[in-house]
Order: sequence, then structure tokens, then C-alpha cells
Amino acid sequence: KEAIPAIRQAVMASLDPDSRSIAKSRIDHLSNLGPDVAPLLIDLLAAPDKGYRAEAFKGLEDLGPAACKGSPQLTK
Repeated sequence: KEAIPAIRQAVMASLDPDSRSIAKSRIDHLSNLGPDVAPLLIDLLAAPDKGYRAEAFKGLEDLGPAACKGSPQLTK
């Protein structure tokens, strides 16, 4: 949980079109960290690149109901 801010910074910094594969890989692995990353995945749903959005959606889907525990925004 304490690492989430650093992870957020690393992922957001990699959302550069020149490092698309790195960013998609990082986003793809976020759900492995558990429901605490749900708010970051939700933020990534607004990313300008549709590939990033797709990876974020997939990550939330992988978290399943646990994503709601990590982010009350999903229950609204």
C-alpha cells in the first residue's frame, strides 16, 4: 500500500507515446498488486491512448469485486 504513490508516478511518467510498450506492460501488471491500485486503474480509464484504457479496464476486470473495495468510485 505504501508503494502505490511511487507506482502511480512510474506508470504516469511512462504514458509517453515513445514508451507505449513499457506503459502497457506496467498497466497490465497493476492488478497483481491487489485492490489498492483500483483508483489508479480508474484514473487510467481517462488516458488519451485507447490501448492504455483497454489495459486499465482489463486490470479492473481482473480485480473483479475486489476493485470495489479498493475504490468506492466503482460502487456509485
